[in-house]
Amino acid sequence: KGHKGMPLFDIPIAGTEIAKTAIRLISGREAANQRIDNAYPPPAICVSVWLPIPVDNATSASTTDHNDDEEKNDANNNNNNRHQTKEEILTVESLQKVMSIHHQKVSNISSGSSSAVRVEDATYKSCHRFTDGRLSKTFRVHYLDCKNNKAKAKECHRMLREVILPMHFPTVSVRND
Repeated sequence: KGHKGMPLFDIPIAGTEIAKTAIRLISGREAANQRIDNAYPPPAICVSVWLPIPVDNATSASTTDHNDDEEKNDANNNNNNRHQTKEEILTVESLQKVMSIHHQKVSNISSGSSSAVRVEDATYKSCHRFTDGRLSKTFRVHYLDCKNNKAKAKECHRMLREVILPMHFPTVSVRND
């Protein structure tokens, strides 16, 4: 490692055209800024949650004792229930969408700009809680606009844990263990 954690890189000293091209690629303010950005990535903090208990659709399946009208009503009710619970399912995409919307509201950013938050799945192994049958899921949230400001990233993460998740995903609970 070089100065302040920056990775070292080779500088060719030969007078060949290839060496001169390599020098042009690594020289200049833009290339230096890119090396700094690569050396110091934005803060990324994980949040681990307990997912809601899955609804067993097998118990609501109709039997042959029901007539066709009852079966159609049951199917419509099951579709309505699936639609209601589908909005509450926590995935990388749904959390990314909610975080982007929340960040735009807080930062007054136009809807056309890129998101300052990136969410990815960080689950290595799901934890199963035997008391109620719930599974855990871990997400890594990259706070791209909090570069060199970990305190701001921690504050955004506190908002995620205490406000955003309970508001948008009420069936999910944050793991504190």
